[in-house]
Amino acid sequence: MAKFVAPKLEIVPQPNIPSLEEFKGFVAKKVGNTDKAESLAYEELYRKYYDQILVAWNRYRQEEISLTSLPLKIFNKIPIIAAISFDNQPKLIDNAAFRQVWLTLVTEKNDARHARKIYRAVLRNYDSYQPYLEQVFACIKPLIKSASQPLCKKLAALDDRYNLLNPTLIKNITNHIFQHQDKPVDDVLLDMGIAGASREAGIGAVVGKEILAQNYTCLSSNDNSMLAKTFAYFSNATEDTLRLEYLRNELLKSLLGNYLEQDPPAKIKQDIEEFIDRFVGDPRANPNWTGVEERIAQVVMRWKIGVTLKSFFALLDHVARTDSTHDRHWQARKQFWQDYLDRGKIKGAWVVLGKKYFDNQSFFSAGNLKFGKFIAYTGIQSSHCAIIMQVNDGTLTEWSHSGALRIWRKDEEGAPKMYQDTYHPDDLKNKQRYEDGYVVHGGNWQEKAREILEDKTEFRRW
Repeated sequence: MAKFVAPKLEIVPQPNIPSLEEFKGFVAKKVGNTDKAESLAYEELYRKYYDQILVAWNRYRQEEISLTSLPLKIFNKIPIIAAISFDNQPKLIDNAAFRQVWLTLVTEKNDARHARKIYRAVLRNYDSYQPYLEQVFACIKPLIKSASQPLCKKLAALDDRYNLLNPTLIKNITNHIFQHQDKPVDDVLLDMGIAGASREAGIGAVVGKEILAQNYTCLSSNDNSMLAKTFAYFSNATEDTLRLEYLRNELLKSLLGNYLEQDPPAKIKQDIEEFIDRFVGDPRANPNWTGVEERIAQVVMRWKIGVTLKSFFALLDHVARTDSTHDRHWQARKQFWQDYLDRGKIKGAWVVLGKKYFDNQSFFSAGNLKFGKFIAYTGIQSSHCAIIMQVNDGTLTEWSHSGALRIWRKDEEGAPKMYQDTYHPDDLKNKQRYEDGYVVHGGNWQEKAREILEDKTEFRRW
């Protein structure tokens, strides 16, 4: 073999490697948490495998000793270890010299079992867009196709049907998913032998990104043909949870990125809203949206404004029918704010509920909305509720029962904050009678409110 010249890696050999179970017991005692023991044990064990492989590689480069000097147990871990970076060191698979020697050795040994391990590692761990995959598949495909072992024969049959032993396997898998629109995504993947770890990471994530890219392209022309497959690929309907949770940001960009300025057609909007409501939730005061680009979250925030007002109006309707203390002006208020909503003037809306309605939301809540809650009842009853709205740069509050409209200009002291989980009633009443921005619902209150809003929020009266 030709000798490769490279700087020596100073790695101390680890001659005695405990079993995984021994590692798990040791780690469990060390961290005091058996739930973490297995993953940490794997990390420690794989690091020791990595060190031994590096030692053997170092010796090969300097003394031309074969990698077969490694114990078989460790040699068979190369497909997994080669795709892992430890301590920010380069991955072994990215080292062209190592890759050439390793794959040549696998070919010379006619080691079909090892070739199948490489394929499984490709599905789980490898960067599926790297040019080296051509070299990898050129090595393993003939070994697997000519093997007599049952598992290799099964993989060869899958390749005959789906063309999986090919650097284009991402495209091949994705196309097959799209060709079976009426078949559940997981069933399609299972047919191709993709399940478990390769479904939830590795190749599953790469295929997911490809689906998201195609969905985004389709939605750019309001073509919803990819939506159903996107929803199915990224959701666990039996548990109402997302699959591939770590791709949540990419998923939301794919669904919402085309609608930063203009809403989609009603059917597309409804389908996206229903999916997000079920599997991600309301972006207001919701940790599921932490880290999501603000401009992406703002699309759903914009959509939630109308649903929020609809819920508040439904609550007003209920109060008018069942509570003798309701404000007789509620119909006028409803029409007044509906006009503002229709004209696109309302930029944010958040309902704060008293205990009576916080504990019983089903009859008025439209969609999977979140609400704030009053935590004290000074000056109000447990049935009283309020809505905080942003009209351009201004902030205002309205009440379900008799209560003045209060309006604050941008950055005015005392303005209530949006999207908090809890409020004290005083947070929404921090403006007293006769103060600028205080409007009693009586007489021609609408005209007065418009005049104040014009001044407070810096847009001209319509």
